[in-house]
Amino acid sequence: MSWLLGTPHPGREALFGWAVLAGIGTVLYLAFNAKEAFDRWQGPAPG
Repeated sequence: MSWLLGTPHPGREALFGWAVLAGIGTVLYLAFNAKEAFDRWQGPAPG
């Protein structure tokens, strides 16, 4: 991805890439947990 960021530091670039992936994973994880908690708080679905 150095061509995209234009950075000559592959180590920093790799860390940045991993940080982005971890951030996306964390957001998805939290969103999923929030949905589950909301569903539990709402109670069982009617029907």
